[in-house]
Amino acid sequence: MSTPLPAEAGMSAANRRQVQEALRRLDYYRGRADGVFGQRTRAAIRRFQQTIGAETTGTLTADEADLLVSIP
Repeated sequence: MSTPLPAEAGMSAANRRQVQEALRRLDYYRGRADGVFGQRTRAAIRRFQQTIGAETTGTLTADEADLLVSIP
């Protein structure tokens, strides 16, 4: 099992790229996995949050990030 991801505020650039890659794999995001959470990444996070029934803040909690990257 992989190391749990922190909440967004504690994420490294590598963690952020991992999140973007997961969002892209799941078809929420079409941008580059550059580690920068801009408008397109925020919109993708909100769509993911809506899908899982979470509050659509556009900012990931640790649990949401872990869930996101664990989806095959």
